[in-house]
Amino acid sequence: ELGNKDVIAPAVKKGDKELKEFIDNLIIKLGQEQFFHKAYDETLKVHFGDDVKADDVVIEGGKI
Repeated sequence: ELGNKDVIAPAVKKGDKELKEFIDNLIIKLGQEQFFHKAYDETLKVHFGDDVKADDVVIEGGKI
């Protein structure tokens, strides 16, 4: 492994429906695995402290 693991936000060129659909489905799958809550706990929790909970900033699977 080279360097630190980072979670990044993907970008999709307007009109690239195939890539958008792939990313949308991946976000849903990762949400079912609680990936975004785990990423929050591992990367952001130390910066926000106990006053901010993962549910305040994380929406699993892109569903509100």
